[in-house]
Amino acid sequence: MRATSGDVWGAKEAQAEKLRVMQEMHGHESLAICDDVVFLASIARQSGQVDEALLLADRAVKIAEGGAAATSPKLTSSVTAEMASVYREKGDLDQALLLSRRVLAIEEEMVDRGQGGDGLRVAAAQDTVGIIKRMLGKFDEATELHLQALEAKQAALGPDHADIASTLMNLGVCADEAADYEKGREWKSRAMDILLATVGPDHPQTGQALINLGESAKRMGDLDEARNLFERAILVLRGSLGSSHPLLATALNNLAQVQKVLGKHDEALLLLQQSVSIKREVLPPNHPSIATALSNLASLHEEVYKDLEKSLELRRSALEMLSVSLGKSNPQVATHMHNMAVTYTRMGEYESAVGLYDEALQIDEATYGPDHPQVATDLNAMATFRFHMGQWQLSR
Repeated sequence: MRATSGDVWGAKEAQAEKLRVMQEMHGHESLAICDDVVFLASIARQSGQVDEALLLADRAVKIAEGGAAATSPKLTSSVTAEMASVYREKGDLDQALLLSRRVLAIEEEMVDRGQGGDGLRVAAAQDTVGIIKRMLGKFDEATELHLQALEAKQAALGPDHADIASTLMNLGVCADEAADYEKGREWKSRAMDILLATVGPDHPQTGQALINLGESAKRMGDLDEARNLFERAILVLRGSLGSSHPLLATALNNLAQVQKVLGKHDEALLLLQQSVSIKREVLPPNHPSIATALSNLASLHEEVYKDLEKSLELRRSALEMLSVSLGKSNPQVATHMHNMAVTYTRMGEYESAVGLYDEALQIDEATYGPDHPQVATDLNAMATFRFHMGQWQLSR
């Protein structure tokens, strides 16, 4: 399928054409086209076109509500799950959590009533709710959900099935973000062992697992191990997906971050440029992943080469992309606002920085609530900034 190979434009065009044909055959409100609308919404979401994805998902919901809510809970679940994914991408985590819980309830009810549900679909819904809980900083609740999903998958598939690896990875990421790095690496290593035994060392899933393990090594300060894992991931992904896939660009970016810390700045710059080039080639112009790559490139220019003007130029481009693709209230936008504020602060342009710090804090508080670690980080940054601003005002 084209989307998994990195050709999101081709995938979207092909699915849009299929939907057009199905609409001509069955009509624009027929249940027969609902799955195709959902799939097109999914591709639009993965392309970074979340407003279009939201419109498509809303259309699918209305089609399902018009004829399937009572007779096809599985279809209702699929439509609701896509709507939840769109809201998660938009940064509306409360709405995403509400909808994902609804999906879980539907799946559990289908199993209880013998309506064609199965434990694996329940496990997938548990994993999804767990991911959103993790994003909200509720690590214990997230871990419990992933453990429930793991138990269900192991009961249905056995302990060494490839599909179990994704839940193990979810547990690893959750442990990492809760700063339990040893446990995170343990979960991820178990996932890697399963993938090596099932899909083999040259599969894209193995490449993704190598990236995840590299992130654990980097968090633990084992930079040589992280570099080795990212280099292995690049070889696997280049061999399995080709030289123009977004996942390869991610591996190149992650290796660049390690090389930067190790003082190999020119190598890091080349890797980041390659990552940006791949993403610009295969992703839509305002895709969030391109914005992230530009931000990383900006950080290198700013922190290593001391080129604040170049950094500011790249950060402006990244912020504009995200504001277009995700909307101005998305937490990713807040992150980029914060980064630009730091650049302005380093340039001594405190008045330009202060508004960005305030906006970023407001977005994160609205998204996560007042007790989330990200909000604490924002408040700490604001306090540091106000100290420097006070020093600047005293010097005038």
